[in-house]
Amino acid sequence: MKFILKRAAFLFIFMITNTYLLHAQGRPYFRVGTNLTVFRGEKTYLQMGTTFCAGYQWKKSRIAKWFKASGLALEFVYTNKKATLKNKTIGGGLGYDDYVSYNDIYCSVFLYEIPVLLVYDFPLNKKLRVQLNFGPAMSLALVDKSRIVRRRNEPLPLNKRTNYPFDYVVNPGDPTIFTSGGYLLNFGFGLSSTHFSLNIRFSPALSYEFVTIHAVDFHEIPDTVHFLFTLKLDPG
Repeated sequence: MKFILKRAAFLFIFMITNTYLLHAQGRPYFRVGTNLTVFRGEKTYLQMGTTFCAGYQWKKSRIAKWFKASGLALEFVYTNKKATLKNKTIGGGLGYDDYVSYNDIYCSVFLYEIPVLLVYDFPLNKKLRVQLNFGPAMSLALVDKSRIVRRRNEPLPLNKRTNYPFDYVVNPGDPTIFTSGGYLLNFGFGLSSTHFSLNIRFSPALSYEFVTIHAVDFHEIPDTVHFLFTLKLDPG
């Protein structure tokens, strides 16, 4: 049920925002870049991922009389997040195992994210300014391209074969990665010119995890940093 509601929420936001964008004045832009992801509390071996984004920014957004931003931006992000965990034990998931296997987990997950960002500009001169932005985002995993490489197996003593404390276990129901996703926070900074900008964006998870990787119960929390190049279609 949670999965159905999450997909329905994404569809609703997509329809409403696209309808509004067709009638609103603003500035469209595209971002492309790379990202690095770590799993919170785990020793993570970094891999470079990719990020693509189409966005729209309205200038001078006022939420309240005492709270005024340089702009409000809505983005549609397609990103591939990668990271590696090494020498992890994986059990069969039935509570009884004859051996313990040690594995390297190469995570590669494609996700769709919708951030809403408040944007603040601080001019340095007529053509260059420092730009800050922050705001929440929803995320939903679309495709799982992860790999699990088994390194070795070791037999378990008879007295340890029941409910051995594995790092992860195979899910008997074999759920798909489409159950993964949640909410995250974005905040970043960069340098912006008339036509282009360079940005660094941090995306720590709020209520967000990779539930399943390659049919394994994973439940790890990803925190990501993006390095983005922006092309402004309507310079401002």
